[in-house]
Amino acid sequence: MSTLLIKNGFIVTEDEIIKGDLLIADDKIEKIAEYLETRADVIINANNNIIFPGSIDAHTHMELPYSGGFSSDSFATGTRAALYGATTTIIDFANQQKGHTLDQALKLWHKKAKDQCFCDYKFHLSITDVNESALDEMKNMYECQGIYSFKTFLTYPNLMISPLDLQKVMLKTKELGGVVTLHAEMNQIIEDLDQEFAKSLKSAPYYHGLSHPDTAEEKAIELAITLAEKTQCPLYIVHLSSKKGLDLVRAAKRSNKVKIFAETCPQYLLLNNSLYKHSDHTEVMKYILSPPLRTTQDQEALWKGVLDKTIDVIATDHCPFTLKQKKAGLSNYKLIPNGIPGVENRFELMFSECVGKRKMTLTDFSKMVSTNPAQIFKLYPRKGVIAPGSDADLIIFNKDKKWKISKDKHHMNVDYNPYEGFLVSGKVQSVILRGNLVIHNEKLVSENKSGIYVFKPQIES
Repeated sequence: MSTLLIKNGFIVTEDEIIKGDLLIADDKIEKIAEYLETRADVIINANNNIIFPGSIDAHTHMELPYSGGFSSDSFATGTRAALYGATTTIIDFANQQKGHTLDQALKLWHKKAKDQCFCDYKFHLSITDVNESALDEMKNMYECQGIYSFKTFLTYPNLMISPLDLQKVMLKTKELGGVVTLHAEMNQIIEDLDQEFAKSLKSAPYYHGLSHPDTAEEKAIELAITLAEKTQCPLYIVHLSSKKGLDLVRAAKRSNKVKIFAETCPQYLLLNNSLYKHSDHTEVMKYILSPPLRTTQDQEALWKGVLDKTIDVIATDHCPFTLKQKKAGLSNYKLIPNGIPGVENRFELMFSECVGKRKMTLTDFSKMVSTNPAQIFKLYPRKGVIAPGSDADLIIFNKDKKWKISKDKHHMNVDYNPYEGFLVSGKVQSVILRGNLVIHNEKLVSENKSGIYVFKPQIES
């Protein structure tokens, strides 16, 4: 049995901060105490830094296929960057192709990720072709493949399903005990605006944001909540971007008629649609994503949602494309691949903004970036918490170090950073993945891709 002892840290457990020591045996947390006098194979002095549970990014898109190729981060480069940014588990998306089975989708994503990941990983499964066979397959996905969440879309022609099919997916998911996640935009609203802009020859990147108004998100969430109430299926809204959408989520939570969760992303909290007014279209393209960036009023509302816990999770929707890939749509916003990078910067940015500037407690911050997604997606208590028996996924974090984000120093496989020049307070010093020291003194310890697919949520004996 190998042992690792961390001394002199402020340990963020689920309910309190413990000043003390933490003992790891093999890949599990064994003991937490104010003082541990024990021998260990490796001893790390945390030097009064904070010790967080490894964070979980519940929304990434590594090697996502699109008409021009793939998003620029592979599972290898993307998970390597994730480790540098305190993320020890990602949840990516295995997307069913219309006419194909769920099993084919999952096998394809396993093939991409197997033996390529630096951090641990799990999948949501996107259902795009709802038929009796797919509905039957969902049981096998849930019971035998470790798939507990099913992604649905109300937009994108190659991904979207009808409201009736969404209801069918919800009914089956409720029966199984899982959760339905939703990209909440109504396609018809977007399509009508696209056609209107095309007729008027309005094709510049600026018009992407206008073609995805907040009403498209509002109407999709409204529909989904109605169906969730009808089916009693837990509902998780991904990348919530607007005040209108947030208001619906808040009202639904208060009604207690439906189990609903909301996720937002750093881009919707820190960036706004003024970036779309830049005179240089190349600059505008950096920030093309769906839903698009919103107004400062939407930002303020989302921050309130984060602080009052209406929003449950901060994830990234990490989907990077190089400037060359983005420039393929220079003459037509419809051809710009949608997505921005962020998996490496989420934890440090959000610590700086949530804890440093807005005085969120360490335990509440930890829940939003780690414990809550672990609980919602059945990784808890194996992941998402510092407790005896849990996986020894840990972050040693220096809250006082100040630094600036730069594309020249990040590890994501993309040649720009949407948060370029942001001053951040707080830096990851060390990362431990299942008992193994993988980042130390801000550097990767080895190039060994030791990430595994996380199947079982329970603590193993």
